[in-house]
Amino acid sequence: MSLRRHPLLIIALVTAAGPAFAGPLDLYMERLVLAGAGGRCGHLRGPVATAVQSGVAQARNAALLAGASDAQLRQAEARARGVAQGADCAAPALRAEAGRAASAWEAWRRQPRQEFPTGGQPWRADRYRAGGQVWRLVQAGGGGEAFGLSASGSHLQARIVARTNGRPLNGARLIFRNTQRAPAPWLPRDLNSQPTPSGRGSRFIMASGIGAAPQELLPQDQRADVGSYASATFTSAAISELARLDPRERFVVELSFRGGGTRRLVFRVGDLSSASAFVAQGTV
Repeated sequence: MSLRRHPLLIIALVTAAGPAFAGPLDLYMERLVLAGAGGRCGHLRGPVATAVQSGVAQARNAALLAGASDAQLRQAEARARGVAQGADCAAPALRAEAGRAASAWEAWRRQPRQEFPTGGQPWRADRYRAGGQVWRLVQAGGGGEAFGLSASGSHLQARIVARTNGRPLNGARLIFRNTQRAPAPWLPRDLNSQPTPSGRGSRFIMASGIGAAPQELLPQDQRADVGSYASATFTSAAISELARLDPRERFVVELSFRGGGTRRLVFRVGDLSSASAFVAQGTV
């Protein structure tokens, strides 16, 4: 759902939370109040209730990407619970917000394209129905590479496309934090630090396929040079695993070449969970 304001809830939140919360944190609190009060009072049902919960997750990710601390999030959640628990179920303002949420859900699910933040290059989602190979979800890297979810008809695959200058790939693997063995987010102090935990703290997913890059997945101005690119594919479930990471984390696609040598490409998780939910609505 779009990160828009809920003006009728702002009045309650300003009174409850005071001036310490603003911007993304304020929006996160508004979403929490609507989800909590609307759910308790029975104003949110079915797909609208699910959409509002997705909106809560989207606002939480936005707050984290904007620099909110875990302690600030916990404080916002506690205050929002208090407002939601004390809300009058018969209040016209609450009913109006629930109605606006339903309208926002319908408008959101009809959008064909949307961008989702990462703190760097965004995730770009595209739900237009099209033939051939298309990116349903993609994040561009800094060296001409791209990672995301490609589609051929209804078949979805996680995919990396990268310039290799004709060097044949021998393999590829995804590397990211193992949430079972390393439950805390991996948040290095700067971008020059190791992007993922070492050893058993990382999870590895090997590519299921290696081959030429589909020309349709290259930028328009690079398609004549398709022979300089290669591609590796992974199970689409890899996107779901990445989406469960903290939005401030990064992940790596490591390419290995025939005859030796590797190349590590780093991407940001960002609001991948919301981007994935958007793409899951199907084509339009």
